[in-house]
Amino acid sequence: MLRSGETGLGHLRPVTNELTTRIKRLLGGGRRVGKPPTPPDPITLPPVPIRSEADLETAVMRRAWAQLEAKRGERPFLTRADIDPGELVSILSSVGLVEVHHQPLRFRVRLAGTGWRETLGFEATGLWLHDWPHQMQKFVLEMNFSFATTERVPCRARRHAVVDGVPLNYEAVIIPLSTDGETIDMLFSMSAPWQTAAPLSTPDQ
Repeated sequence: MLRSGETGLGHLRPVTNELTTRIKRLLGGGRRVGKPPTPPDPITLPPVPIRSEADLETAVMRRAWAQLEAKRGERPFLTRADIDPGELVSILSSVGLVEVHHQPLRFRVRLAGTGWRETLGFEATGLWLHDWPHQMQKFVLEMNFSFATTERVPCRARRHAVVDGVPLNYEAVIIPLSTDGETIDMLFSMSAPWQTAAPLSTPDQ
């Protein structure tokens, strides 16, 4: 016989408690007390070299990185021909192909996904970086592109800031490409939405 206030479902309490914990974690309520949020990269500092998947935080960037690394194999660099849009459908809107011109070092956006236009408010395809309409955005892009080109390594940047009036919240990967295996002649960029509880910075204000 059940006592007053009892439902007879006490044996399910451990299960429901665990489900509640999982739901809170999925909704962002499961962060450990005192655990600091992942900080974004300082907007005025160079990006971070990528050595392995562990250097990336978003699942979609880790998957794309692993896929491209498998294609590269033992070669020092990927080539433009290695980039197959059909294999990157989930991130196509965020990808970019950037031409690298040397002596002097200059960059031209050969192709920008639709996500660039939706975020920035203008079409970047065909634009030389020195003609970029917003100064802080141009500074950040030139710093990232120059780093990947001169250091000859893939790199990543996590942004959580308002730059020239545009909110940017992403994890981006920039990969140097080479036709002859020696000269960096193009960059491939891709990104995914990234969130952090860290304060939103406004470096342009």
